[in-house]
Amino acid sequence: MSKKTKIWLMAGVALVILGALLFAASMMAYNWDFTKLSTQNRETNTYEISENFSNISINTDTADVEFVLSGDGNCRVICDETEKEKHSVTVKDGTLVIDIIDVERLYRYKF
Repeated sequence: MSKKTKIWLMAGVALVILGALLFAASMMAYNWDFTKLSTQNRETNTYEISENFSNISINTDTADVEFVLSGDGNCRVICDETEKEKHSVTVKDGTLVIDIIDVERLYRYKF
């Protein structure tokens, strides 16, 4: 292996190590919370449910779903949403239906 190739390999390894150190330092500054890296504005919306239901249907790609007993006896759905992905919360035939409405889905996935 020539001296020039060894220098380029050492420079490449040094840059990879430097990048890994910068990544680790920046993630430690954010407490390893990858959601803080997002550039989308998020808002929390609350949907009040007044009808009775006995089943729940959730059709969304959200990973965080919690069922919590409310202190005041009212039923509400609290969603963390972006501008381009809103939720539809309705009661149909005794089933609480929570769907995601992705207004940009057809534009994002081009064939």
